[in-house]
Amino acid sequence: MTIPTTLINLLAFIGLISTVHVLGTLIKYAYFWLKFNKIPKNLTEEKLELIRTENVRLQEQIAKGERELEEMTKAVIQRLR
Repeated sequence: MTIPTTLINLLAFIGLISTVHVLGTLIKYAYFWLKFNKIPKNLTEEKLELIRTENVRLQEQIAKGERELEEMTKAVIQRLR
């Protein structure tokens, strides 16, 4: 009994698609791990981590802007005296 070539080709194609999917997922997790030194448990956790990092970055920008504003205010007050 021989297996039809069409069935072999179909199974090979399904295996190729599965392999590409698994490799893509592994690459995504490896990239995330290299960037954040941990592996996300799900998509929601990944989004939360990205939002937290963005929040920290924006807080630093706000603090920097407030310091610059304070320095400019002091400079204006000194010129007025």
